[in-house]
Amino acid sequence: MTALLTPRLEQAIAIAALAHEGQLDKARKPYILHPLRVMLKMPYEDLMIVAVLHDVIEDTREKETPITGAELLKKGFSKVIVDAIEGLTNQNGENYEEFIERAKSNWRSRKVKIADLQDNMDLSRIRHPTAEDMERIEKYKKALSVLQAEEEKEGNSERIFDPALIEYEGKTWFIDLSNVDNWQIKIVEADGSRRPALKTDGDFMEVLNMGWIIERNPIFP
Repeated sequence: MTALLTPRLEQAIAIAALAHEGQLDKARKPYILHPLRVMLKMPYEDLMIVAVLHDVIEDTREKETPITGAELLKKGFSKVIVDAIEGLTNQNGENYEEFIERAKSNWRSRKVKIADLQDNMDLSRIRHPTAEDMERIEKYKKALSVLQAEEEKEGNSERIFDPALIEYEGKTWFIDLSNVDNWQIKIVEADGSRRPALKTDGDFMEVLNMGWIIERNPIFP
């Protein structure tokens, strides 16, 4: 199930388009096509935003107005999204293996990095692959193996929940799974009161159109 083109997602795409303006990939095609392809592989909005923005911090470092994690927070993106983007940003002095280990530790970063590597490993867009291209593919294969092994170990390759808070209309909310015997799933206010805030049901549920999809046919009292 893919999120609709929401205002938040439109904002992320616009930021990515500006960040990658004039940038070309190894096939001499507009670079923005790469994060867009990765974005379209994601099942819901939060991951789509992380995907389309996954290279903007790293690729604007040398620009007059670089994009930083702090800047993305100011633009209204949640901390969990910015943390995932930073998890996909190579840090100065960090080797590739260290970078992959760090990306592996955040489940959002890991899912997007897997799709990123798979897209980068597609040589069909390069007319005459070189030995350097093949060497790069081998490096990506090793990284992909590490990330996929972590997915299998966690047993949540289709993970749809996260304990992190979500933000909407100036309030903070979280998924309450306290009554899993009846698969009662509620959105409750996170101010300590635990007052019920939103309820819905159905075979599939999207909360606030933010991609929080529940596939347990939840039942509410």
